[in-house]
Amino acid sequence: MAGSMASVHRFCDKWNAQGPKKLHALVNNAGANFMGIPPWWTEQGVAGLPQVNFLGPYTLTRCLAPSLTAAAAEDGDARIVNVASVMHRWSSLPHDPQKFLSDWSGNDSGGSYRNCKHAGVVFMLMLDQLIRQAQQDMQGTASSCAAGSNEVLRGPLLRCSRTRDNSSGSNNIHSNSMQHASKDPVSQAGRMAPRLRALSADPGFVHSGLWSTSKVLGNPPGSIVMQMLAAPTSDACATTVHAVTAADACSGSYWARGLFASKLITEAPLEILTAPFCLLDWPLRQATRGDQASHIAATQIGSEALAAARDGRGEALWNAAADLAGLPSWTRSIEDFHVPSKEARVHK
Repeated sequence: MAGSMASVHRFCDKWNAQGPKKLHALVNNAGANFMGIPPWWTEQGVAGLPQVNFLGPYTLTRCLAPSLTAAAAEDGDARIVNVASVMHRWSSLPHDPQKFLSDWSGNDSGGSYRNCKHAGVVFMLMLDQLIRQAQQDMQGTASSCAAGSNEVLRGPLLRCSRTRDNSSGSNNIHSNSMQHASKDPVSQAGRMAPRLRALSADPGFVHSGLWSTSKVLGNPPGSIVMQMLAAPTSDACATTVHAVTAADACSGSYWARGLFASKLITEAPLEILTAPFCLLDWPLRQATRGDQASHIAATQIGSEALAAARDGRGEALWNAAADLAGLPSWTRSIEDFHVPSKEARVHK
């Protein structure tokens, strides 16, 4: 479906035509790689990989916003989870989003798989920013994201906590059950989490159909090596399930597991230094039988993605995608993600 804008719109039109519906969780997991696939473009000139990996999920999310906000208003919690990749950490977006959307070549500014995953994380950050701007009633939520101002100044990490004493100021945060979450581009102080949340989940190195078109990894002996080193899809979905269900999964956070949540990967200065740890994650988790190596945690987002969400590249990408999808621009999108109070919905 994500490979065709017409298909995405048909689905959303059919969904929305059925009347008011609640959608509690939307997981954007459409994925395509370039290996073994001939280049292709849509009628709008969008390269195949950005279409499937970014523009399709972007359009789906925005068109289903009424059902997501309805669930958040009625039941207090709805989530948009973008399935991410460790590769977003070594990617970047050009200032001209058309270079990313239309270029199949896979160069630094083109629509390569890694850049698509990077764009997905930026989209999540922009969604989080928009949701927070639209959110008027922050009280009574199931969880809270809080950060002491000194913590923010020291580094790119927020803290997620299930409870927070608002009467004592932003620096008084309960220390029990705390997780690391990535700093988003919205606020420099503690705040209650919105009822509609946007998050990213990194499944790690997965033996999925994504590799099936590769002549090397999709056939023996490469496929046998993949089975040994890469996690099965039944295991890899754990981070996504956590992002969808966990009370402490704050909007704007990025969830990963095992070595993919460790500083060996998240703070590595060079991509090549992380390769051994990416390959060791699944074998190590098998060997430890689900001990600490399998721990799911919120971790920091790649610095380039955070920068893009702040310096205008994220907004430019949002607007370029909106034009292609026939949807309102960034400045006109805030109303789509406003979550009214339950009482307001009853009296509407």
